[in-house]
Amino acid sequence: MNLPGKVAVVTGVGAGIGAAVADIFAAAGARIVGLECNAQALDRTARRVAGNPGELHPICAYVSSEQSVGLAFQKSQRDTTPSTFW
Repeated sequence: MNLPGKVAVVTGVGAGIGAAVADIFAAAGARIVGLECNAQALDRTARRVAGNPGELHPICAYVSSEQSVGLAFQKSQRDTTPSTFW
């Protein structure tokens, strides 16, 4: 998989499937907007994927909260300049 220039929004990046997707996408060169409600787990994922060609833009957010998700997307738009959201 080759994803340079792509931006992926991934929820639950702190553990499980979300963390695995973040690892795979980062290895493929994507910019990842990583949402996670657990700040420690989010930090662990950010440190783990740091050596990959892609990059993680970690955002602490609760996906069950419309306001939290809205703020997360505002932040992601400021922090990334995506050519394509994927």
